[in-house]
This record gives sequence, structure tokens and C-alpha cells, in this order.
Amino acid sequence: FTNLPKISRDFLEKIGVSSYDVLNYIKRIINAKSGSIEILLKELIKSKNNGSLQSSDFERIKTIQFLPGIIIGSNTTTKYCPIELTFPSIVKKIGAEDYLPCLDYPTEINIMSPEYEILKQIGVSETPQLNKLLELCRYENLRKNVFKFILENHSHYSTELSKTKIQYLPCVRHINNKFQTNISQSSIQLCSPDKCYSCPNPFLPFLCDWAIDMINNIFNCEAEQKE
Repeated sequence: FTNLPKISRDFLEKIGVSSYDVLNYIKRIINAKSGSIEILLKELIKSKNNGSLQSSDFERIKTIQFLPGIIIGSNTTTKYCPIELTFPSIVKKIGAEDYLPCLDYPTEINIMSPEYEILKQIGVSETPQLNKLLELCRYENLRKNVFKFILENHSHYSTELSKTKIQYLPCVRHINNKFQTNISQSSIQLCSPDKCYSCPNPFLPFLCDWAIDMINNIFNCEAEQKE
């Protein structure tokens, strides 16, 4: 768009017209630089800073299969679209190294670096896709970590959480006139939000003790920080 007035460039960008053939742009960089992700990111940063790539171009890059990703636990690498990947530190925080693909980067990425920022801009996520996270609640060893991560990032996930029918909430039941408390993970029943209740009752599943405690701790901390 270099030969167009700014107002014309802005209009074309808004309707999705690209200034580059971004697929061939990325292929050229990869082929010229022997596939080095570090050099590829530097080229993207340079193109962003000099205005060669517009926001619509970065949107297209999100769905191009070119970034190296890895399932850490199985040590298998392949090419992914940026929006399919999460930063390694997030996957490790959740404990999902055997399940979620993350960016395969040769060193730990400084979150304050331009490389980290450009990776976020092209779609690598600090918050994995919600449906993938909720499915991890099936695994007893991941359940608490996943639940905590979702609560800590509730502002990002809140709209999707209000609509999901996936069974992920850890619930217990009233059995033999006694409420189940302090039970093992294997005794927990996962429920979708519309089938779960916040208060103990004789007939229906309600949130288990540790889930309620976790919710109270996280939201009370947030309330204290705002005061």
C-alpha cells in the first residue's frame, strides 16, 4: 500500500485486502534462512516496525502452518499454525506436557522481549483454547491445575464458560443421608455448569470442597487487590 494515501490504506486493510502474499513471504524467509525460527521472528518484527505488514496480514499468518511445535512429553515435533500453539511456560504450569502442543523454541523466551510480543501477535497463546483445557479435566492428576488456571484467567474465558456444555466442574453427591466431603479424586463426578449446584442438597451434584475453596481463595485475593 506504499503508493496509497493513509485513508485508502486503512480502508483496504479493514476490508481484508493484504499488502503481501504472506504465505509466500514466510516461505521465502524460511527457505532463505534454513528454517531458523529466531531469524524468522526478527524478519517479522522488522516488517511490523517498518509497516510492510499490516494487521490484516498478521491475521492471515495466524492460520499458516509454519511454526515448530512440540508435545513435550512425547518429544514429537511438527509444524503448527500459530493459533494452535501455547507458550511452553504455560503448558508446564498446567502440567499438560503430555497433552498440549507448545512452541518449540531453542531457549526460554523473555516475556518482555519483542520476540515474545510478535509471537503473541501472530497467535501463539498464553491461554490455551478452552475446549482443550476442559477436556483435560478428565485426568485426575491435571484436574486441580486446570481448574486453577481457568479461574486465574476467568476474564479471558468467562464468555465461553457461560456457554459450554462440557463436563468439567468437580462435583460430589449426597449419599446415604451424608454429604461426601474430603473424598478422593476418583470419586468426583464431572458436570457441566447447567447440571452443577453451588450448595449441598440431597438430590443433585454440587461443587466439591476443594473447588469451592479454590474459587474463594482466588476471588477473595482479587477483591483484596482492588481495595
